[in-house]
Amino acid sequence: MAEAKNTVFLPENCKLRRVPMFPDVQRSEQFMSQFDQRGIFYSVFRSADGKGIWFIGPELMSLASHIQEMHVVGRRSRIQKKMCFVKSRAALIGYVSMPADETEVDISLGGIVITAAVGDNYSEKMDASRIVYAINKDNDLDWIADWAKFYSREHGADSIVIFDNGSKTYETADLRRLLASIDGLTNAHVVNWEFVFGALDPVAQSRKTHFSIMFAQPVMHLELYLRYGFHARSILNVDIDELVVSKRSRSIFEVTEKRLFGCVKFERFLVENVIDGDVAFPSFLDFVFRNKENLGRQDRYKKWAFSPKRVKRTSKVALPNTHWVDGVVNPYPTSQEFVCYHFAGITSGWRVRDDVDVSREWQHKRHIAEPYDPNKHVKDEFLASKLQEIFGRDDE
Repeated sequence: MAEAKNTVFLPENCKLRRVPMFPDVQRSEQFMSQFDQRGIFYSVFRSADGKGIWFIGPELMSLASHIQEMHVVGRRSRIQKKMCFVKSRAALIGYVSMPADETEVDISLGGIVITAAVGDNYSEKMDASRIVYAINKDNDLDWIADWAKFYSREHGADSIVIFDNGSKTYETADLRRLLASIDGLTNAHVVNWEFVFGALDPVAQSRKTHFSIMFAQPVMHLELYLRYGFHARSILNVDIDELVVSKRSRSIFEVTEKRLFGCVKFERFLVENVIDGDVAFPSFLDFVFRNKENLGRQDRYKKWAFSPKRVKRTSKVALPNTHWVDGVVNPYPTSQEFVCYHFAGITSGWRVRDDVDVSREWQHKRHIAEPYDPNKHVKDEFLASKLQEIFGRDDE
């Protein structure tokens, strides 16, 4: 018998499939390659307290009408439980209580039985840590190194978790060696997270309805929190192209940990893909210009940090996502102290390769460098000073 994995996918020969909206309209092969038709749970693992098992996966979408209940049977104990679900607007989250020595379970759904292994929980090993994490795909290793150094030096991050979404230009072992070389890190993990990232649906976009379909990323946030960071002091989620800076030179982790409700949210500000001069290969330090006509926040989407030990939950667990944390009390207004700089020039350009027949705001052009124009661009002196302080290059 093949070894059970801690993922749950509908069998290849099963007629049941997840389908996009307006299923009668034919989609391209490229789109369907970015649309997960069979994934139910991307991760099955023991809860941090050892008393139960978490099952996390992407939204069921069209599968919801076919799979209304799930039952779980422990293969050793033969204990049977009906799966309880945590309401989420971005993912499928299931839970059952189950003896701590149960290592495999049978899951019944839609008339199908699938066996899954129960993965370990790493929260105890990362107890009281300060975690920064990101999803990654082919970002240059030098950028990742600088990103990790920044959060260690500027904010006191002692733990980094990178979810690698199928990078082609290097191996996960290369990422692990890189993170192991960063001073100040107690924990450094690279998780193979090779699930379908998601797709932009041109049919839905043309009909002016929700067209951004996400698979890997929403589940990643739950994997980090429930499996790695449940006992962390504080957690920060930012992409590799994002650096958070305090106007008062304070740590985002320290501020979050001192708040009564353990939450901080803040705005993003776009740094243009503009360099004044010739640079063989640009780094964060080279990008300091902003558009004079776009000096305000980039968009309505915010970034966040929260403290699992301090948050007041309104749900069974906190529900972090890319731009929000549901399931917790957060009475605080958007922070005016913390700024998330979003670097347009720090990109591998993967969206251009993966997105087809759709328009995505500025994402499809951000990898194209723009010449410096003094009438259009202005140097962000605060950002330039902070980057010099952290990365300090000898310009002699």
